[in-house]
Amino acid sequence: MQLLHLVKDAGQRKNIFMDTENFDDDPKQVEAYYGNMFEMFKSEGWKQLVQAFEEQKEFVKDIETMNSSDGLEQLEHRKGRLVVINNILNLETVTHETYEYWLDESKND
Repeated sequence: MQLLHLVKDAGQRKNIFMDTENFDDDPKQVEAYYGNMFEMFKSEGWKQLVQAFEEQKEFVKDIETMNSSDGLEQLEHRKGRLVVINNILNLETVTHETYEYWLDESKND
């Protein structure tokens, strides 16, 4: 089974599939996975992590702080960092959307 992940990156939606073959199509395992994720999102540690990445994102996306000698390699590095930061910042939304998708799909089975 594969679950659709909708990732919002720079205002665009991209479809990414999460391989859930390790769940062996067992709804209890899928429910446990999402339950664990939802519990994590409620934790203070998650909130602190998100805050730290939001602050880091502001610095990384500010290309005015780059020196003219940094060049294209540094710009590409920052672009890669932004992709990772956005994936983490969007994880909660993506997980909720994926769970809703899974619920809808499991009703149709």
